[in-house]
Amino acid sequence: MMSSLPRPLRNLWPCLILWACTSLLAAETPARTSTKPPFDPKYEAQVGKETAAEIDKEYDRVDNKQALAKLQAMAKAIGANTKRPDVQYDIRLVKEKKPDKEPEVNAFSLPGGFVYVTEGLLKDVQSDSELAGVLAHEIAHNVNYDGLTQAQRANKIYKGEMAAVLATILIGGLDSQAWTNVMQAGIYYRTGVLGGYSIEMERRADGDAVKAMATTPYDPVGLLTFMERLAAKERRNPPVELGIYQTHPLSTERCEQLIGEIEKVGLPINRRKTANWDKPKVEERKLGDEKVQAVLFQGIPVFQTNVAAPGTKDAKERATAIAKSLTDVLAAGGESFNFSVSTVEGRPALMAGDKPLFTVLEADEKLLGKPAEQVAQGALSSIRAGLTKERLARLY
Repeated sequence: MMSSLPRPLRNLWPCLILWACTSLLAAETPARTSTKPPFDPKYEAQVGKETAAEIDKEYDRVDNKQALAKLQAMAKAIGANTKRPDVQYDIRLVKEKKPDKEPEVNAFSLPGGFVYVTEGLLKDVQSDSELAGVLAHEIAHNVNYDGLTQAQRANKIYKGEMAAVLATILIGGLDSQAWTNVMQAGIYYRTGVLGGYSIEMERRADGDAVKAMATTPYDPVGLLTFMERLAAKERRNPPVELGIYQTHPLSTERCEQLIGEIEKVGLPINRRKTANWDKPKVEERKLGDEKVQAVLFQGIPVFQTNVAAPGTKDAKERATAIAKSLTDVLAAGGESFNFSVSTVEGRPALMAGDKPLFTVLEADEKLLGKPAEQVAQGALSSIRAGLTKERLARLY
């Protein structure tokens, strides 16, 4: 289960839903055999259908045909790269019937290919790759039969009335008998069996999500940038230490694993491709008595000018061209080592690879009161400072 703004109950029991809901039929189903697949497809479909019927009581469907078409296309592309490419996914875009102050940002999967995506998640993600990353994680749970596997284990605890228990977990009915049953089930959790197993499931789902996305149009770095924002929220509001009750790895741990998984599949990690970032911009400023056009990155002045360069009509057009070139380099994944200072036609220039971003003119020296080489080196230092500031903002 994936959530960046989970309800309080889900903080305590996030994976309980997966195995609790699927236990609805587990007590009535014979033990599985060692043949493949590990669970009978008819049984899997029946469990998913009955569980979905319960969940549908708590959520309203969102009629957004464009979003649903996008989600279905994502699921089809991702699912085709899994070890169960034959699964047909039923994607349901929903919102809470009784919403909290904050919209629920969440997605979860059920046996049989049902995947629920909340409207809050759709609004929270910053790119299609982030949305696909969350979806891939949930598809991985389905592919690995995680819900059914947990149901089999949970059958040692529950005997019937699982639909009511699931509804209680979803809507938070703390005073109900079903919730009392859930709390009593915590005794079994104290053995650490289900909790530890769930953590392994989450780690495996993250790894499988990266592999499934690797050859799709969606960048698995999207799952990383989504998780890094969740990790930053955990940093600001640290979760209660749950010990053996913990069912998910901490987001910081998941981010570290995701970086390793992305490196394994040989893809570059360019966070600017999958998440919002502060692009270079141009501002008019005062420098002494002069009006200048300043190129800024992360709020740090990179270059200031009041004159045109060859090929531009005025200082503003020149500064805008510099900002665009810098943006293009950074958007492609540019880092500190991509920038340098060199000489172009006898003048110092700030370089991105083997291409000049700008050449320092004599008029720039006069305006800034510095030698051209020092102006270029200052611009290089400012870009590096901006990149450092960007990295610090990501820290969790």
